[in-house]
Amino acid sequence: MREPRLRPRRPMASLTQEERNLLRILCAPIPTLGEQISRLAWAVESLWQRHIGQRELHRRLDALRDVVQAGMPQEHSAPEYAEAGLQRLAEATAQQANTVDFRPRPDGGSPLRLAAMTPPCQTEVGMRFRKVHGAANDFVLVAEPDPGQQWTGLAQALCARRTGIGADGLVTSTLVSTEPAVLEVACYNADGSVATMCGNALRCAARCAQEDFGLQEMTLVMAGVKHEAIVRDGEVRVTAEVGVVEMRRLQAVHCGRLLWFDSAYTGTDHVVAVVEDVDAIDAEAFGRLVRHHTDLAPVGANVSFIQSVGRQELKIRTYERGVEAETASCGSGAVAAVVIATTRGLVAPRQVTVHNRAGTPLTVHPHAERPGKAYWISGPVTTAYEGVWA
Repeated sequence: MREPRLRPRRPMASLTQEERNLLRILCAPIPTLGEQISRLAWAVESLWQRHIGQRELHRRLDALRDVVQAGMPQEHSAPEYAEAGLQRLAEATAQQANTVDFRPRPDGGSPLRLAAMTPPCQTEVGMRFRKVHGAANDFVLVAEPDPGQQWTGLAQALCARRTGIGADGLVTSTLVSTEPAVLEVACYNADGSVATMCGNALRCAARCAQEDFGLQEMTLVMAGVKHEAIVRDGEVRVTAEVGVVEMRRLQAVHCGRLLWFDSAYTGTDHVVAVVEDVDAIDAEAFGRLVRHHTDLAPVGANVSFIQSVGRQELKIRTYERGVEAETASCGSGAVAAVVIATTRGLVAPRQVTVHNRAGTPLTVHPHAERPGKAYWISGPVTTAYEGVWA
């Protein structure tokens, strides 16, 4: 078990005005008292975890629970409620509480333990995480990560299918500001390498930010590139930037037939081949060969095989670099597929449905303000479970 790190105690009176303002922002007027409680609880924990030890934190959260159980009138405004909570926390001498059970689930289900839901990620027993997936492209997501953590080796351990949690990648997400809403997102492939762009990882990060902070529109920064994100009506969509497109980049032989691969940079390197039947392709074996093609040396590329299956519809299979396997879905690959299919005249430059191995299609359409330069990727995101990596 990891030893807890001791932090110096910090008196409540020393909270800066910025921190108090953050509490008020996070507790902006919202419909129900339960949601006010949820937002306030996160804010208090988020601020105090940075300055005091875990035991003191739980004492103060216990005091907050006392405020809740005392029956704070629902007509109180959220800022007033925050002040009341701060005052009670300042006076707190209650005994340590291990869990706080009043936080409602975002989907309206039964309450979950706050300790298993809210950032920052580090607890006395380990690191909190979510197992999330966007169209079965699955990730271990850590919110508000320890800035001193070395993620390369940990990503390999966490993503191992047999000995770890099992995932295509590890995602870390840090809230940078609330006005405007900006998060710093990093993605590590299952082999520990850094992904410069991952559409489904960004979508998963956006969904979790919506659950944690109530954000619906935000900017996500991955590898220095800004991506717009919108969470609405059960769908999560993010933008992908499109760079150099090169037709007939390389060729390879599959079952005696010559295939041409076009390339499209969608924040990461993709090569795409148009085929008659994607299900007849051994995407795992052939994809691995093309990924290491000499024309793509030294870094290689993600490899996709696409098929036109209807008006404005494509079917895709993708071998992902870094995962070093075929994945059930790939967001940046779906964008690359649409870019190449549009260039080849298979689809028109408007919304395209991209069917994947997961059976959960993604939709891709041009950004209205930057057609040809950026695309929206849209689809569902699901949280499978939450836990602590000890």
